[in-house]
Amino acid sequence: MVNEQILEEALRVSGERTYSSVVNRALEDYVRRVKARRILDLAGSGLWTGDLSEMRRDSREDNGSR
Repeated sequence: MVNEQILEEALRVSGERTYSSVVNRALEDYVRRVKARRILDLAGSGLWTGDLSEMRRDSREDNGSR
């Protein structure tokens, strides 16, 4: 069951116009946060190795910008 008080508060603070849009926004935010947390959990895990600064530098040079 949905907590009606929190739903009303979310509607008020979000600026959304409908309950559906508030729920969709909340779900999108939740998924984004979980994915970000998973990425942070991989940091230092050894699953990816490389030099991000070097990769970014290569990308800028390919685009002709410095």
